[in-house]
Order: sequence, then C-alpha cells, then structure tokens
Amino acid sequence: MKRYIYIAFVVLAGFLYSCNKSSDSSEMSPSIGGGDGPGVGGSMAKFTIANDHLFLINETELLIYNIINEASPVEVGNLEVEFGIETVFSMGSKLFIGSDDGVYIYDISNPASILYLSHYEHIRSCDPVVANDSIAFSTLNSMSSCRWQMGANQLDVIDIRNIVDPQLISSYNMEDPKGLGLDGIYLFVCNGASGMDIYDISNPYNLNRVSGITGIDAYDVIIHNNILVLIGKDGLFQYNYDNINNLELLSNILF
Repeated sequence: MKRYIYIAFVVLAGFLYSCNKSSDSSEMSPSIGGGDGPGVGGSMAKFTIANDHLFLINETELLIYNIINEASPVEVGNLEVEFGIETVFSMGSKLFIGSDDGVYIYDISNPASILYLSHYEHIRSCDPVVANDSIAFSTLNSMSSCRWQMGANQLDVIDIRNIVDPQLISSYNMEDPKGLGLDGIYLFVCNGASGMDIYDISNPYNLNRVSGITGIDAYDVIIHNNILVLIGKDGLFQYNYDNINNLELLSNILF
C-alpha cells in the first residue's frame, strides 16, 4: 500500500505542478507544498516544489535542486537537518520540515543558501505540518506507522507570527491524525480509520469542526482549485468542496 501512496504523490504533484506552470508562466511558479493560496501537495510528502526548486528530504538531510530545466535538474545545495526528519512543506518564502521531535522552519528566499529560522519542539511523534502566514498546524501520531510508538495523538495549533519564536496556541486530541491540507479558513485533517475532519480556523484559538468524510481510512490530502484528493488506505478519492458542508465525490481509484 505504501508503494501505491508514493506513486500517487509523485504523479499528482508532478501533474499539478505542470498545470500551474502552464496556466501562468509569467508569474513565479507556485509551491507544490503550499504557498500563499491553497496547497497542491500532500503534507506527508518527502518533497516540495517552490520557486522552480525541488526540496527533497531523507532521514537526516535536505537536498535542493534547481528545476528550471525540468529535463536536467541541478543540485544547488544540501543541508544536514536532524535525524528523523519526515515531511516537508513550503509556504511562500518559508520551508517547514516535520521531524519526530518538532518542526524546523527555514527561509528559502535564496534556495541555494537557505537560512535556519527556528525550531518548534514537541514530544517524539510523527509530525506532518502545514501553515499560512500566521499559524502552523501539525499532527502528532503515536501509532505503529510511526517510528516512535509513544507520545500523543493530537493536532497542534502553533502561532508563527514571530517566526523565530513559534508558540503553541492549543492542542486537540485525535484518534489517528495523519496528513493535513489548508485552504483559506478551512483545515482538512486526515484521521485514519475515522476519516477526514474539516475545521473552520477563523478563530485559531477555537477551531470549529464544520464537516468531514467518513468510511475512508484517510492518510493524506491534496488540495487544488476547490478539488480535494483524499489518499486513503484503499485508494484515491476526488471531491469537489465548493459546498464545504456537503462534499461531492467526483471519482475514485481503488488500490
């Protein structure tokens, strides 16, 4: 199943990146992992694309490639981060790396020479992360799919307005939290066998669950132009969420 999920990430991210570039080549290419608008990549992914650069992680290292010439990527930098880094997400000029001990935040204004900004630390758990300009959201998972079978299963809401000193706002207990997606005032949180929850984050101090999807063992979510691709244990499920209270299933591909 993990093999199918990996293939799904690569195919979907590559396709959406190509669509974004072709739709408006005059502007800076949007980030596959995030950006100022809706994110176009899964939060559990090991790579993200921002500003014509690919940011790729392994367990200890961040690798950076210039992909202006897509047929011939050029490595322009690498950075030792920490053992146990797991996920990567980009938002504007910021890069968020989820690790088993917290979230590392970098300035990627110059992709060839990125700058460390801060580290938000938590108990050891799996840790995907998404963010907007002021708030980051991170899920902690202590289940068997994670290296650390300990700690908490929760959603953390983190104030990043002072990017060099992120502060925890609140935590929400969950069953089996995994990947996340963010679009405007809505946060999409995969919760394993419990499905996916959708929260209104207008008040980050008091998230309000407004909708969700059940009957799917949800692993991660990809969001683009009001289309949601839910990656589950048994397949890919595509929804339209123009009506956030009543998502419309458009298609599915079963594994």
